[in-house]
Amino acid sequence: MNLYGQNLKIDISFCICICLCLCMSPTRDLSVHSDPARLRHLKPLGNWSKLVCLHSSPQVKFYWNIVSYFAFLFLFAVVLMIDFQATPSAGELLLYIWLISLVCEEVRQVRYINMMYINDLWNILDVLSILLFIIGLAFRLTSKLFYAGKVLLCIDFVVFCLRLMAIFTISRTLGPKIIIVRRMMMDMFFFMFLLSIWVVAYGVAKQGILIHNDNRLDWIVRGAVYEPYLIIFGNFPTNIDYTAFNIDSCSMNGTDPLKPKCPVLNENQTPAFPEWLTIIMLCVYLLFANILLLNLLIAIFNFTFQEVQDNTDRIWKFQRYELIKEYHSRPAAPPPFIIFSHLYLFISKLVLRNPPSIYREFKNKLPPTEDEELLSWEALMKDRYLLSTQREQSQSTERRILDTAQK
Repeated sequence: MNLYGQNLKIDISFCICICLCLCMSPTRDLSVHSDPARLRHLKPLGNWSKLVCLHSSPQVKFYWNIVSYFAFLFLFAVVLMIDFQATPSAGELLLYIWLISLVCEEVRQVRYINMMYINDLWNILDVLSILLFIIGLAFRLTSKLFYAGKVLLCIDFVVFCLRLMAIFTISRTLGPKIIIVRRMMMDMFFFMFLLSIWVVAYGVAKQGILIHNDNRLDWIVRGAVYEPYLIIFGNFPTNIDYTAFNIDSCSMNGTDPLKPKCPVLNENQTPAFPEWLTIIMLCVYLLFANILLLNLLIAIFNFTFQEVQDNTDRIWKFQRYELIKEYHSRPAAPPPFIIFSHLYLFISKLVLRNPPSIYREFKNKLPPTEDEELLSWEALMKDRYLLSTQREQSQSTERRILDTAQK
């Protein structure tokens, strides 16, 4: 019943989306096509106009931006690995100009879609990558924080690469997989809270039994959190078993910063902890963390995958619509040349104060009369869909058998 309800919501939303698409065509285009007298006066486009229309189409803009983004990542990687000098080189300066063009585009998007901007995951990644780049650049320009700035820029490169996944939304096959990955990340985020209970519980108990009063915070975190987490992936500790214990691998009083502190020893210089207890604790921990919880996570992932896979085509259509809507309003030139388009928009709108375009292909708001008609049409389509679904259920063979069995 849950799945049926979710499918119903998606179908209704898809009908609404189709209706909005019908309403998004400009008024002047409708009037031209509906007036035969005006059709006779239309002239064919010239070669230059055709070329402008071609490069202004959302599809061509999208492909140019993909090429531009790959070039940006390549330049970024070259600067980080080969050409990161104390004085910025020409390639690094070009990278800064490229980022300025990306910042200008994000500002234009914020002004265009207002509060809806932050609701998109890709926009959040854009803001995060830009902020990391600015902080890394500020650190990089100082002599004391030069290396820290490079580390931040390397982390920022990872964020920019993650942003590259947005190009897969154009694919009917890979586009819905991005939704699956996003939902699995949310599932794993909440699953980590459950897993952390077992990791911390076992880690603190193990550290307290083996080590006596270790004051080094880094080794406390390593023994109480890091090592129990690695045990899940098969990295078993050697300090809980007498046979695998080596006194040369640890520091007696914890004075060596490169070695962990030795476990509690008896008068024979052998570990004094109860071996049977530490081994039983390890077995119980592996039973719950490595078998029970990880298999639970796999089951959750399987459910999420199946839930999205059943609605792959509908999800892809919504993604394609959002992508076309985004690149329709985007300037034609890719970064870094897009900065000239932003300069033109700035001079045209703020300096010369030219009025905005009257006709917009994507209407965000409708007049009250059209809004009422749209709501009425949505209600009618919903009732028709529910009625047809009920008829299909009543006419199905399984339903007839069920009714006969109940009688």
